[in-house]
Amino acid sequence: MSDTSQSQLPHNYPEQSLPCAATFKILLIGDACVGKTSLLCRYVDGEFRHNYVTTVGIDYKNKIVGLDDMRVKLQIWDTAGQERFRTLTNAYYRGAQGVIIMYDITNRSSFDHVMEWVKNTRQHGAVDIQIVLVGHKSDKVDIRTVTVREGELLAENFGALFFEASSLTGDNCDKLFLSLADAIKNVREGANYGNEARISNIAVDSRLHVPKEKTGCCN
Repeated sequence: MSDTSQSQLPHNYPEQSLPCAATFKILLIGDACVGKTSLLCRYVDGEFRHNYVTTVGIDYKNKIVGLDDMRVKLQIWDTAGQERFRTLTNAYYRGAQGVIIMYDITNRSSFDHVMEWVKNTRQHGAVDIQIVLVGHKSDKVDIRTVTVREGELLAENFGALFFEASSLTGDNCDKLFLSLADAIKNVREGANYGNEARISNIAVDSRLHVPKEKTGCCN
């Protein structure tokens, strides 16, 4: 497993050694060679390497970010995209709050397989799992085979956020991860609010149905 990496938080933010308010598990999925590992390394380590060894199985990196008044650890899992490893990656949907589904804008087949990854996510992921669709390698616009509009329409089709990004230039890399983290945070806060409301309603309801004490011998 990879060593923990931390983000650069604002100077006025609590010390990095302080505990995080939450940990968000995020999966990077998609066909082989769409650039999952390079996107992860660009975001966490701030670097781009031209040569990567194909990920076999699972690897992950951590990054601590600031979301409003919260310190959150993003635990980002880099999953193998080859078909023969798909049954292995299914187990890692458990506990995941967010998924980044990637395709290569220069590789039409990786785009065509997106809905298979969406189906996989719906089948094995949580009901409220948040999804971001990423058209990767946006620096290669001169040889793209998938248009921006096609990506936007596909994301709209299954209710996902959409970005085109480049690990080479860093374009949109930070933004897509932070947007996903913010969406996860909003879902968590909504769930907490709903739980508090239900508890409050139960308390009120119990007070409304307290039986009256009997008085007198004929009651």
